[in-house]
Amino acid sequence: MQNIDKAEFGRFVSSLRREKGMTQKELATQLFISDKAVSKWETGQSIPTVDLLIPLAEALGVTVTELLECRKMETPQPIPVEDVETIVKKAVSYKDSEKRTINKRWIVPYSICGIIALIQMYYFRYIVAFDMLMMNMLIPHMLSVIFGAYFCLFARKKLPDFYDENKINFISDGILRMNFPGIAFNNSNWPNIVGYIRLWCIMCMLFMPVVFILCLNVIIDVMFEIGLYADTAINMATTGFTLAFLVFTLIIPVYFIGKKYE
Repeated sequence: MQNIDKAEFGRFVSSLRREKGMTQKELATQLFISDKAVSKWETGQSIPTVDLLIPLAEALGVTVTELLECRKMETPQPIPVEDVETIVKKAVSYKDSEKRTINKRWIVPYSICGIIALIQMYYFRYIVAFDMLMMNMLIPHMLSVIFGAYFCLFARKKLPDFYDENKINFISDGILRMNFPGIAFNNSNWPNIVGYIRLWCIMCMLFMPVVFILCLNVIIDVMFEIGLYADTAINMATTGFTLAFLVFTLIIPVYFIGKKYE
């Protein structure tokens, strides 16, 4: 994006928005950003990041090419070769600025923990009786392996600049979708959030089955003591425990970390 004139881009976005009869706030709502970000684009103070190119073009009724060129292409005639090269360079500059690499430091730890987790899941699936109770208990275990892959290996080290400029409570990055009302994600709290979720995933991959089996035995003993020994009641109790575990060990801590470092 280094080759794009910010002022020209801002005028183009502004004119398209007015043609659509939208206010800055309405456009911002469609893109899940603040109207301040749209205002900065239109005044030439900043430009959107790569992840907003396609949704911005769709909202304004133009192609990404037209957005990058800051002009409408009225006729469907072929684009000259030199123009194609210019457009591609602009798109590449967008991509390069968002280049992502695998966190090599975490490849070995995650691989070891992931293998241990898979062995444990195999054991409880094929060696131990795998019933509804065990399935409820192993849900966080499976989630830790899936989300651990993202947060240990692929999580962004730095969020796009517009997160620091606006209060945004939604993150969309590959397979990840996070929406925390009340938390404004930025480069102050994001590293701490990633660090906690990474630790949560590692601990779950290593110790979840043991902890949950101990808790499962306690739950069953309590249910028998109070006379609620029906399978349905025990299933409901273990499901409730699983949900409570996710809420109190993952969701609530992430919320407080996000607010603390916001």
